[in-house]
Amino acid sequence: MNVTAAFMRATSGSMTDSSAAVFDGYMANMYQKYDNLSGWLGDTLNSVKELHTNFMNSRMWEFSNRVNGKDGQYVGRFEIGYLSEVQYQQQALGFMRDYIMANPQLQALYQTGQVSGYDGDFHNACTGIGRENYFYNRSIDGKVIFDKEENTLNRTVFSSSRDQLTHLSISERVGIHRTWQATNLHIANNLFDPTSVSNTNILSLEEVEERRKEAEANEE
Repeated sequence: MNVTAAFMRATSGSMTDSSAAVFDGYMANMYQKYDNLSGWLGDTLNSVKELHTNFMNSRMWEFSNRVNGKDGQYVGRFEIGYLSEVQYQQQALGFMRDYIMANPQLQALYQTGQVSGYDGDFHNACTGIGRENYFYNRSIDGKVIFDKEENTLNRTVFSSSRDQLTHLSISERVGIHRTWQATNLHIANNLFDPTSVSNTNILSLEEVEERRKEAEANEE
């Protein structure tokens, strides 16, 4: 990725603070490999480094979020944020599909076949309910939870060697939990499936059983 490509990602709303930091570190390592260049190549490298520094200092991704996004309506494919209404959750892309599907109530409905789950088009590590789910654990990492039985406040900790540099920011976790709250309201009060790309309804267990029997009959 070069500076121009990063600029395009930022202005399209595809870059967050976390991804910007990863990109900045990647570029710094690359520059270090060529620090011994001299002559016009060295001058060119210094020019690129200056442009890169100016780009990072501009924080263009924050500007793009203010201009392009409306709260609760759209989250970019490589972003994590808040999606509110059913239609916006149905249109979720990339990372947000994984975190929507990590919602324990929704994952339980998916396992019984009552919701589409984006026709299965989400990360294969997003399985299990609650602490059994990798993306659920990431979303509650560091969250303070009140234990009613013990009358204590406990901070949840989920650590993984592959997550050391990619912990979710506070704003990302807030976005996920706000989305989950909205999803739970939709499940309780709405017939529409928040994970259906074709805007179908949440199925009853009876409807699931009927569809299973129909499928078995068609196979005979």
